Amino acid sequence: PDGASYTVEETAKDHYDTINDSRDGAADTAEGTIAAGTLSNVTFTNTYGLEPITVDTTNLFTANKVLDGRDWEDTDSFTFRMAAGNDNARRVLTSDKTVTLSEQGHSYKDGDEIAIDYGNITFDQPGEYWFALTEDVPDPGRIPGISYTEARYRVVVTVTDNNGTLEASSVMYVLTEEDGTEVTPEDNPVDDKKAVFTNRFSADSVRSGPTGVKIYTDHSGNKPLELNMFQFEVEALDGAPLPPGTDDDGDNKITVSNATTTDRAEISFGLMEFTSDMVGDVYKYKVTEKIPVEAAPGTDPDTKVLNGMTYDAHTYYFVIEIDHETGGSGSEVVVPKYTYCTDPDDPTGTEL
Repeated sequence: PDGASYTVEETAKDHYDTINDSRDGAADTAEGTIAAGTLSNVTFTNTYGLEPITVDTTNLFTANKVLDGRDWEDTDSFTFRMAAGNDNARRVLTSDKTVTLSEQGHSYKDGDEIAIDYGNITFDQPGEYWFALTEDVPDPGRIPGISYTEARYRVVVTVTDNNGTLEASSVMYVLTEEDGTEVTPEDNPVDDKKAVFTNRFSADSVRSGPTGVKIYTDHSGNKPLELNMFQFEVEALDGAPLPPGTDDDGDNKITVSNATTTDRAEISFGLMEFTSDMVGDVYKYKVTEKIPVEAAPGTDPDTKVLNGMTYDAHTYYFVIEIDHETGGSGSEVVVPKYTYCTDPDDPTGTEL
């Protein structure tokens, strides 16, 4: 009959939000009337929703700092970084997490394992989230006599939907070892999911290397940065030393690459040992990005382009002067001093 009323009700289901178009604000139940000779339609729209979960990172992995060779001094501080390594991670970690450990008020001793707590992360959908764990090397500002670690780790957090509840699990891999040696992550899992950053003190020698980053922007949205995606040639000038075991061809050149997949990807140059008998020496190095020979000049004279990828064609140098000074403990220590420049014969005048 004309004006017959109707009621249609959808059975509610967990984790689904329901609306229908029978009237404003209608949800699980639709109500209305039907005019004679007409057909009434009601559309129910279901949206699957998950509650985000906030996870303490210590439930996913742990990280510790160790200083080997002496107790901590009042002025000692070390900074550690957790950075996003893929697009999922960049969505939940929009800026790097940094943690600084300092001696003040703690009386840390030689060999103590000091916990690094990166706090909480909130996940809102299933997927894989990659994070890189590293120690910042202050440059300038390195502590005299300290060999900073080049260990880098990847944490892969897998978030799954367990019947409407998000759950997070994790695995950890080594990206580079303490001396900067790059390894294949999948072949180097960390079973206990504990990252250890060990810095070592010695008055007679120090293991040290330059710092550098590769800045990469994926304008296409479908070519994320991968490990070793970009290579760089380091040429030791005038007999300057290179990290041991790296100059296989004997041509005073080595190839290094990006060792992380963060937006400012770290370049692992490796570590060289500088000893007290090298004090007064000055070493010079030339650094260029390895660019495919097929690449054509870009619109910027210092770029080249191939298949949509723009490469940096600059030539940079770093100069290392081996000096010594009195450390906080009162002992004389070896101190490499770094200058990054565009002219190795005038490093101060062309410093970057």
